[in-house]
Amino acid sequence: MTEAGGRTVGGCVRAFFGVVATMVALIVLPIVIGGIFFGLIHVGFLSGWEAPAGLRTPIALGISGPQGGPILAKVPTCYKGKTQMIVVFGQDDAVIWRAAAASPQSLDQFFIGMPPEGFADFEPMSGQLDTTTSYTVQVVPRVVEGVDLDTEGDLLVSLTGGATATFRPADLQPDKLWVDGDTISQKDFDEKACD
Repeated sequence: MTEAGGRTVGGCVRAFFGVVATMVALIVLPIVIGGIFFGLIHVGFLSGWEAPAGLRTPIALGISGPQGGPILAKVPTCYKGKTQMIVVFGQDDAVIWRAAAASPQSLDQFFIGMPPEGFADFEPMSGQLDTTTSYTVQVVPRVVEGVDLDTEGDLLVSLTGGATATFRPADLQPDKLWVDGDTISQKDFDEKACD
């Protein structure tokens, strides 16, 4: 049986399945292969692989500060990686401050709202933090090359990860670090993070 245009029904069916097979090969197969690769990493088959030093992320951040004073974020003393972006999120995950460097920088501490040396404000912080509001600070080891930080910085944070700490300014002390809901000394922070 032929259709208008001289094609048989069987030929149309074969053409349709040919298109479907091509779509599967171009779209679905790479996703499946990528999933298998990352699954192998997750379960440890490729666990010998390590990220280059510039991509390592500190496992924790410690936050301190006097009531109403500047808030200091610290990375563990054992962390030897680098940081390219710092972001502070407020209520409803709104970005209230973002600073970035042209390339990853060594960073052992920084004051929230003040770009450290080698960094520039991409979203300046306006005013002081509310003492009873929870904030999350995130350090990002590296951002994707060729992406405009002014327009696509928020997307980068969700794609590249990094160490985070959530805090309320009212919970902070000037001589102790707020880490995972506890107030601890710098020594205890380093022991916990560097084990």
